[in-house]
Amino acid sequence: MAIVQTGVFTLYERFPDQKEVIRSLFEKSETFKTLCEDHRKCCEAIRFWERKEGDVAPQRLQEYGALIRDLEEEIQAFMKDCPK
Repeated sequence: MAIVQTGVFTLYERFPDQKEVIRSLFEKSETFKTLCEDHRKCCEAIRFWERKEGDVAPQRLQEYGALIRDLEEEIQAFMKDCPK
């Protein structure tokens, strides 16, 4: 049986002390769910480009690194505003 890997698990790894808040937001907010999936895809892209060589790899790593930082800021804003 295959395990479906969603963006929520990637955020659990990144913010282990916020699992309950992440779970709650993931269940209630489509926007947050989309942010989670975007974050997961960026993490996958970073892992991909870390294994590549050539002129374009460093540029892609920089681009995805900036994108993931922006996503994490947005995710943290959601978590901050979530009632405990």
